[in-house]
Amino acid sequence: MSQLTTPEQNRLEHLEDVISRGMKSFVAVGQALSEIRESRLYRAQYDTFEDYCLERWEFTAARGRQLMSAVEAIASLPEGSPKPENAAQASALAAVDEEMRSDVWNEAREKAEEEGRPVTARDVKEAASRMAEEEPEDSFQTLGDQNMKSAAPAFKDALEAISHAFDAADALISTSAKAWLLTSGSALLKHLRDARDHVKAARPAGLCPACGGSGCVKCLDTGWVNKTRMEALKK
Repeated sequence: MSQLTTPEQNRLEHLEDVISRGMKSFVAVGQALSEIRESRLYRAQYDTFEDYCLERWEFTAARGRQLMSAVEAIASLPEGSPKPENAAQASALAAVDEEMRSDVWNEAREKAEEEGRPVTARDVKEAASRMAEEEPEDSFQTLGDQNMKSAAPAFKDALEAISHAFDAADALISTSAKAWLLTSGSALLKHLRDARDHVKAARPAGLCPACGGSGCVKCLDTGWVNKTRMEALKK
C-alpha cells in the first residue's frame, strides 16, 4: 500500500461520494469506478481493486467491471439517440457486438413502446437473438461486412484479455514484485491502458463511405473504417 497525494485523496473522496449516493446514476458510478481502478486510488487502504470493491462497497470486482462495461456500451451508441436508463438494460447491451448495438437497442425500444411499457434487459437480449436469426446465411455481404464480422470476436477477445491483464497486473503490484516494477507498477498499468485505447480506437465504425464496403485505398482494402477515419471521410 502507498499513500495518496492530497489531490488524489480529494479526487477519491469525490468519486466515492458519487458511488455512495447509490445507483441513481449508474453511469456516474461506472465512470467513478473506472477512474478509481485505472488511477489505483484505492491503494492507500486496499491492495487490489477486488479487495476495494468487496470491502468498501460489498460487491465483486466482476460487478464493478459490469458497470464499467455498461457505461462503455452507452457511449458506443450514436450521439443524440435515446440511451438506456438503467444498468440492467445497459449491461445486456454491452454483451452485443458493438456494430449491432444501435440496431438492437432501437428494436428493443420499438417493441417496448408498442406494448406500452419500459424497455427491459430481456427486450435487448431477445432483439439481439432475433436479429442474429433473421440474417440470411446467403444474403449479400460486402467485403467490409465480411471483414467486420470476422474481426469482431478478435476485438472482443483482445479487450477482455487486456481487462484480465489489468486485473492481474493490479494483483501483482500488491506483492513484493512491486519493488521491481517501475514507479510501483504505474508504468505497467499505463502500457495496459494504452493497449486498450489502441484496440478500441481500431474497432470498426462501419462500412467505408468512399467505397461502400468493397475495399479501396482509403480503407486499406478492408471495406471498413474506424471512428476517426469515418469522421474524416464524412467531412
